[in-house]
Parts: sequence; structure tokens; C-alpha cells
Amino acid sequence: MSEFRHGKFGEPTAIYRYNGHMAVCRYEFEGKKQILPWMIVDGYWHAKSADKPRPLYNLEALRDDSAIIIVEGEKCVEHIKALQTERVPICWPGGAQAVKYADWEPIRGRDVWLFPDHDEPGDECMLWLGNHLTQMQCQVQYVDHSRDTLPNGWDIADTDWSWAGIAEWIKAHLRPFIDVSWDAVARSREPGEDDEDLRETNRRENFDPSVVAKPKGPSILSMDAALVAPSEGREWLFEEILPVGAFLIVGRPKVGKSWLLLQLAIAATTCRDFLGFQALGAFATLYIGAEDDITRIKARFLRFGIEPAPSNLFVIVRNGLESLIAEHAESMTFEQWLDSYLEANPHIKLVILDTESTIRHMWNGEHRGAGHDVKSITRKDYAEARDMDRIGLNRSVFIGLVNHTAKRKGSGQWADIHELINRTNTALAGASGSIVIADPPDHDPMDSESRHRVLGIRGRDINSEYLIALEQTKSGAFESLGKWSLFTQTQAETEIWDAAIEITEEMQCERYITARDIAEEIGKKHQTVKRAITRMAKNNFNLVYKGYRMDVKKGEGLRLTRIA
Repeated sequence: MSEFRHGKFGEPTAIYRYNGHMAVCRYEFEGKKQILPWMIVDGYWHAKSADKPRPLYNLEALRDDSAIIIVEGEKCVEHIKALQTERVPICWPGGAQAVKYADWEPIRGRDVWLFPDHDEPGDECMLWLGNHLTQMQCQVQYVDHSRDTLPNGWDIADTDWSWAGIAEWIKAHLRPFIDVSWDAVARSREPGEDDEDLRETNRRENFDPSVVAKPKGPSILSMDAALVAPSEGREWLFEEILPVGAFLIVGRPKVGKSWLLLQLAIAATTCRDFLGFQALGAFATLYIGAEDDITRIKARFLRFGIEPAPSNLFVIVRNGLESLIAEHAESMTFEQWLDSYLEANPHIKLVILDTESTIRHMWNGEHRGAGHDVKSITRKDYAEARDMDRIGLNRSVFIGLVNHTAKRKGSGQWADIHELINRTNTALAGASGSIVIADPPDHDPMDSESRHRVLGIRGRDINSEYLIALEQTKSGAFESLGKWSLFTQTQAETEIWDAAIEITEEMQCERYITARDIAEEIGKKHQTVKRAITRMAKNNFNLVYKGYRMDVKKGEGLRLTRIA
């Protein structure tokens, strides 16, 4: 007869020993499951609950560096133990309602996954535990299967998967605990109550001054300690202009964004220069064209004349994205899918999302419209850019978030090219940088034949802010014409020269020509032409052109002399 035989329920079907003084037994009685705790009292086992706080099950398996997966019930722990996992399975006694009575101190500061049963009590107890462990400096992630179609009460012991299969399934459902926690808060909010109200209430109710007074770890550094701390360098794909991280890439429709990005992808995969900047290797690239089909992608690529086609350039077009959405969108966010894909394919070093908003709308099955207030859009913009930037930095990948420019009147008339970005300023704060392709500031909107563009690049770790003049060739590829400031200066000087020559030849004499004469000839402002002539004379720049020499005299203007 077992020492755990119960007078009513009989012999246990399973015995789970916590330590030398406590055990939990499972009984089957009249077709129902019964769970009873046992304690040693005066040298004998008695069906009795342990004193609070109660010990954790499988605690003896923990080592100093052990990562943990917390489940509901000893049966789940034993199921995972039998699979020889790299994570130590842990549970507490007494079921969902008793989670608050366990002693969680032994797992302070550890890496923890929470795996609830598929029912409401399971979610409630794990949400409480996640908050509790977060306050104990644990790194908490949550296995969120709430949207899966599973039987009520389903748990990990109901599977016959290997640990590799379980781990793969878990990673597809794994979310930062803070996201799951706020989802739960949002579901329980009162009408009219927003996230900021709830956060403020949470801050007031849970504020502990002692935590601030003595922060743990290297949160606050003295400057002498900071100077000797190791630097956190980024990897670069192209010298000077393209480090890893998330960058907003913006341009108006039909400005040539897709051509430029395909050119970037080809340069990255084949180790070619990009607009004069040296590639630092041959980098596998993933291009997601949510608004393209395979015919358009093929047509663009063939125009570039690259042979053979690079085998390390991977493409997902609209119907391929729709297939991925059908397979994964119910169980994970797009960020989770991308992060998992990059983890499984570490050779991918450059990702282009064209366009980001279309991909998000397709994945989420919703459209971002006017229903958001300004605060929520601001927070969403920052969170989206920040999450992508974290993925890029963690995986050492450049992620291009392609968007359209702001739909403002005369968007070509810009002072700062990055003002054309159609996102709030917080999106820029969340990303590592921005790349904008636009028409020149003096572009005629009625001129559909112009092939000139301006490319602006800026970023946190990019030492200079680049403004590059581009010209699109017949193949679709862009060529750099150099710095925009020098290019515009050269354009203005060429116009002045041509006008001065025309006036000189019409007059058939070599007299001084005023800035006002030239301004009327080329349709520019008098002061603009005057400044350009002054600059040309001061810099001694291009004072010989088309067989003429230019002399500039203050107060008189300029005079051209035919060179013999």
C-alpha cells in the first residue's frame, strides 16, 4: 500500500515530489481528476497544503545560467523533462489560483518563457506571474496561443512533438510580455479610457522609491567608467552610407524608388558599387514587393542587364506574400515572422519592404485611417520603427522601410528633403536613419520627361549628411552626378554662360553685360544671377567656356572675350 493512499480517492496515478517534505499526487476517482498536496507532519505524510510561500517543482534542476520555461502543472513539467530540453521546466503547486502563494525568489533575474494552458484561468495566472517576474528583473516572454483554435484547457502535455518541434512552435508564438500584458489591459479598459491613463494609474500604484535609489546592473555609468566601456559598433554594408538597422526610405509615386531599391539589392548581392559607394561584401538580400507581381520584377531586373542573375537575391511578390499571410498571420505579427525568418536565415543581410504600409495592411487585414487620434498615431509610428530597428540591430541586417512622400502641395519645393517623409517625427526617432529620393527643388511639375533626382541620406552613425544629384538612365539605373550643391552650381553657371554668349553674339561687340540682362534672358531673379556671377569670379570657377573668356568687374557686370 502506498504512503499516499487516500481514504476516498484510493491509490494515486502519479506522484510528484517537490522536496523531502512535500509532494503532489494525482488521483482518478469516478472518472474525474483529483490533485492533492501532501506534507510530512511528525514524520508521516498527511494530505495537507504546504505553508506559504510554497516551493517550486523541479527546482533542483536549476543551474546558475539556466533559462526557464514555466508551465501549469507537474504533468507538463515531466513531459518537457523527458524531451531533454535546453530550458528547465518549472511549475508551482496548487493550480492557477495558487500562483501568488509560491516562492518565486529562486528564479530572480532569469530568462523566462511563460506557457499558459489554453483557457482563461491559464491566461490570468500567467499575466499575474509575468508582472511579478518583471519586477524581479526577469527577462519575460509569453507563449501567446490565444488566437489559435485549440481545445479548452489544452496544454503542452497534450502534444506528441519532439522538443525541436515544440521549440519551433513556441518561437512562432513568442511575444515580449509587455505587449501581451497591454493587450490584456486594453481588453479590460473602461469606455473612454486610453493607454496613457492606464499607464499613469499603473505607475502611481506600483511606484517603489527604493528601486530607483539603488538601481541594479550597469544602468548608470560614471564618465570615467563610460570611457573604458567597450564600444558598440555597427556593421556596414556600403562604406559611409549603409549601416545595419532600420531606415525609412521615401519618395513620391513614379519617382523611381523601386528602380533605385532594385539597383541597391543588385549592388549588395553582387558586391558592386552603389552610386559610387563601395560595397563591403556580397550580401544576401530579401526584397518584398507587396505592390508588384513577378512580371514587373522580371522586367525591371532584365533592364539592368545583369548576367547571371544573383542566386542570393530573394524576392517575395504580392501573391507570395498572400500565401505567407494565409499561413502565419493568425499566429504571429509581421515583425515576429520577419525576426524568425532572419534567425533561420542568418546569411540575409539586407531586407527591403516595398511598401511597408501595404505589407502591414495586408498582414493585419486592416487599414490605417483617420480613426486614430494624434497621440496613438505618434506612439504607433515610433513603436513600428523601433521594433524594426531592434530586429535589424539584433540580427545585423539593414531593413529598408519604403513609404510614399507626404501628399502636400508642391512637394518638390523642399528646403530639407527629409521633411517629405510621410511619418511623424517619432518614427524618425525610432529608426536608425532615413533615405529620401525626390525631384529637385526647382522641378517643373509639368515636366514628366526630367530624369534628374536628388537623394538625401542621414542617420545616427553616418558621419555626414548626404545630398546627391542623380540622373536615371534608359536602363532604369541611377547614376550619381556628385554632390547636389556642386551640381546645382554647375547648372546655374552653364545657364549664365550660354545666355552671356547669346547676348554677346547678338550685340556683335564685347561690352559688359549686367546681371539683369542675363536674368531676363534665362527667366531667373536678378539677385540670384548676381550672386552666381559673384561666386564664379571669387572662386575663379570655369572662366573659360566655348571659346570665350569671362571677365567680371564689380558694378559693371561681365564681359566675354573671344579666345584667338
